[in-house]
Amino acid sequence: MLFISRLIFLALAVAVSSSAVAAPKKRSAYGKPNVLFIIADDLRDYTGWLGGHPQSVTPNMDRLAKLGMRFTNAHCNYALCNPSRASLMTGMLPSSSGVFGNEQDWRRS
Repeated sequence: MLFISRLIFLALAVAVSSSAVAAPKKRSAYGKPNVLFIIADDLRDYTGWLGGHPQSVTPNMDRLAKLGMRFTNAHCNYALCNPSRASLMTGMLPSSSGVFGNEQDWRRS
C-alpha cells in the first residue's frame, strides 16, 4: 500500500512540474500593451500642465498630459544627461553602471 501511495504521489508531482515547465503561450500582437514613453530634457515647471508660467503656451503638451499618464514626482540620478539616461534605460545607478560623464557610451558599460 505504501508503494502505491508513493507511486501516485510521484506521478502527481511529475504532472504538476511538467505543466509548470511547459512553454508559455504566445501572446498575439494585439494583446500587448501600447506604451510610449516621451521624455523631455531640461523642462522645468514652466510648461502649462505643471502650473506653468504665463508666457509659456504649450497646447500640444497640455493635450498629451491630459490624455496620458503624468509622472509629476520624478527625480534624476545625476546632474548630467548621459548618466541619467543610462539609469533610466538600465535601472542601475551611475555608481553601478559606471557612466559618470556625457562622453561615455552607456551601452558598453
